[in-house]
Amino acid sequence: MTPDPIRPSDPQARALALQLMAGARFAALAVTEAGTGLPFCSRIALAQDRDGVMLGFVSGLAQHV
Repeated sequence: MTPDPIRPSDPQARALALQLMAGARFAALAVTEAGTGLPFCSRIALAQDRDGVMLGFVSGLAQHV
């Protein structure tokens, strides 16, 4: 039996997660390439809007698009 990877959280853990996300400026975006099925990962710009929603910025030239 595989243990559940999701652990219970408390208000302190949620506050820490929000604080870490607010300070993040970059994120990793990983996909599998359509032609080969091989993994591909790159760094993307990251920001939050006024409501705290995370926004990832990806160029139209990127392989992810």
